[in-house]
Amino acid sequence: MKRGDVLHWPDFKYKDGGTPTVKLILIAGVDKYKDALLYRTTSQSSGYRPDPEGCHSDDSVYRFKNNPKPFDIPTWVQFEEPYTSSIADINSKAIKVSFSLSEVQIQAVINCLKRSPEFAKWLCQYGI
Repeated sequence: MKRGDVLHWPDFKYKDGGTPTVKLILIAGVDKYKDALLYRTTSQSSGYRPDPEGCHSDDSVYRFKNNPKPFDIPTWVQFEEPYTSSIADINSKAIKVSFSLSEVQIQAVINCLKRSPEFAKWLCQYGI
């Protein structure tokens, strides 16, 4: 598993609890200890998420819309509330890579994250 991989996580649990749900999770980076920095994705529109394609750093999202590939449908990558998990733990849960973003796509997402209010210096340890 590497930066740009999108995981199909069948029983993803939000930090605030609730019922586990199926999510696509983006690996934004991996640190030297093999811990992954993870961001949720969503295809559900919301009044606070802008609709146009591309970077919306002020709103802490990146939008795949006009040509959403490799996503099946238009999707947002959400920068708020990043998750971390060890690659070993992800593998032990049999979570699989669904597909990978191209280097150009993941770099666009990372560049957007770096301009968002969600960016923090500690994220640099993940190769951001």
